[in-house]
Amino acid sequence: METLTKIIKTDEERLNLIRNLVFDLPKTYDDFLSLDNLQQSRTFSVISAIEELTISKSNFVVKYVLTEDRRPHFLSIEKGNISTTWSKPDEEGTLYCLIGASGSGKTTLGYMTFGKKKEVISTTTRKPRKNEIDGQDYFFVNPRCFAEMYKKGKYAEIDSYNNNYYGIELSEIQDKTKNGDAYAVVTYEGYKQIKKLHPKTKSIFIYSSFRDTRKQMVERGDPYWQISKRLDLYEKDMENKNKCDYVVENHLGKLSDSLEQIQEIVKENK
Repeated sequence: METLTKIIKTDEERLNLIRNLVFDLPKTYDDFLSLDNLQQSRTFSVISAIEELTISKSNFVVKYVLTEDRRPHFLSIEKGNISTTWSKPDEEGTLYCLIGASGSGKTTLGYMTFGKKKEVISTTTRKPRKNEIDGQDYFFVNPRCFAEMYKKGKYAEIDSYNNNYYGIELSEIQDKTKNGDAYAVVTYEGYKQIKKLHPKTKSIFIYSSFRDTRKQMVERGDPYWQISKRLDLYEKDMENKNKCDYVVENHLGKLSDSLEQIQEIVKENK
């Protein structure tokens, strides 16, 4: 989310456009009182920025917020001499750890809820697959580099699968949550490791029925040996269901229902 501070530093003309044209903000105190499109409400969607705008004739300061939909909302009017435009620093967001068996839909739901840019990316010693991009799908490193980073205490959590190592750097979590919520697809053990170093973390267990899970993996083209191996772990994965903060059942063909549940969870933690 682009804050007003960033806009001011990079494009003064754009700031003036926002203030004077797009929202037609008032120039006097009386204009402000008569403006209908500023909603006098303290219930907002995601706040992008807070701005103070001086009304010079009346010496009043108008405070309003720009929200996610880029509309201004009234906060307060105060008498004073503040003449600077400023932005409230974004608060650290919550990290949501999505946990569940392969084929449960957790990766898709994470992307749909938060967006790709808010995914906490893992570092791995695994070789890149076709179409995978370093820095977008994973950070690909060799085993020696991974070991050196581990010795330096860089990782918030580590895991292994198929003779490959996976880890999430603490700095990656801090970077993705510094301006809002983010998500990571991890195991339950990984979540516990992360929680110790990053307390502002919530766990969401996402699962599908055994039948739906198998069908999901078949439809996406997973090789038979991999399907068989992961289904063998299904019951073990389900043991963590009641240990997580939230549980979402993802029925095949009803992804939108699961998405709505996760969105409500995120809203609840605002």
